[in-house]
Amino acid sequence: MTRLITALAVLLLCAGCTSSGLDKDAAPPAPDQTYFVIGVYPSDVEVSFFAGSLEHGVFDRDPFAAVRSTPSGGYIVASVKAGQTLAIMKLVARGYEAWPCRGMSALVFTAPAGRVVYLGDASYQISETWVRVRYSYDIEKARAYLKAFYPQLADRLERVTVQNLTTTARSC
Repeated sequence: MTRLITALAVLLLCAGCTSSGLDKDAAPPAPDQTYFVIGVYPSDVEVSFFAGSLEHGVFDRDPFAAVRSTPSGGYIVASVKAGQTLAIMKLVARGYEAWPCRGMSALVFTAPAGRVVYLGDASYQISETWVRVRYSYDIEKARAYLKAFYPQLADRLERVTVQNLTTTARSC
């Protein structure tokens, strides 16, 4: 009985979580899906994207991660439900966790239906007390990665609008 309860608890905690996990021969996204691509450095940073809502330019996250992944070859490629507003809301690296909350800003985008979108590249420095991030954009480098590993998606890659928005205090 204890094992059953433990298994159910783990299942509930992971509800809604996914890894990047797209098959290398993935077909283009269906109309109700969005595939996104983001470059992440260093390669041991686990990035969690949470769906949520925007109100007056402030992001409020849902309780469970929509995507949780580490990069492969420098990129995370993931599938999410079209129309969702998502933000990078948790980073884990070298035993440290970082949550942009309590009025801090986070990278936020809305997933456009049936498209393969590039969010940019994020380079992180994480310590016990701070996180630094530098964003850059090299869509041709991302397209070359897709050509090598997701060839059916490479020609569909397009840039999407991302914003650095404030998060609510309850997003921690």
